[in-house]
Amino acid sequence: YSVGKYWEQDATPFSGGYIMKHHKNGTKLWEETFSGFSWFDKIKIDSENNLYVLDQRTTTVKYFNLIKYDENGTQIWSKQYYESPNNVTAVDLELYSDNDIYVIVREEYVSASDRAVFLKYNSTGDLILEKLNVDLTGTNLNNGFPDELEIYNDKLYVTGYQKTAWYDLQGNYIGHKANTGYDIK
Repeated sequence: YSVGKYWEQDATPFSGGYIMKHHKNGTKLWEETFSGFSWFDKIKIDSENNLYVLDQRTTTVKYFNLIKYDENGTQIWSKQYYESPNNVTAVDLELYSDNDIYVIVREEYVSASDRAVFLKYNSTGDLILEKLNVDLTGTNLNNGFPDELEIYNDKLYVTGYQKTAWYDLQGNYIGHKANTGYDIK
């Protein structure tokens, strides 16, 4: 599978997002594209070969859709997330035990500083947790924008600007380490 963004210089609209599935020999099996200011950014696959994709959108504001597809590219559901009046960017997603989908979001321009948001969905697309003002430093989010999310040993690990912080599966802060850079692994 591959996901991404495409540009067509002379087209209107000139950009869009795509998701493709290829056979192991390289033959394209199916493709879905969306025109406009949309791009697929992240993808995860569960044990039943369902795909979970983050679809970033830009109109007058930034928002995203979490979309679930079956292995043949048929859309099962799509859930939009937008926190008015702010721009939101879905940074990363992780699957946990094929039942829960975690998304870490960067929300821009909240009281003059950005913040992170944890979202947790179940496999049917219901939002079951929304944790605002996720703390990457132990005290506040300033200079702690989220970049990557991983689940390891039943904990959520988030990297941000020179920080890695960890949380329980409900998004409650446990601890952090400064100056660790961007890569969790």
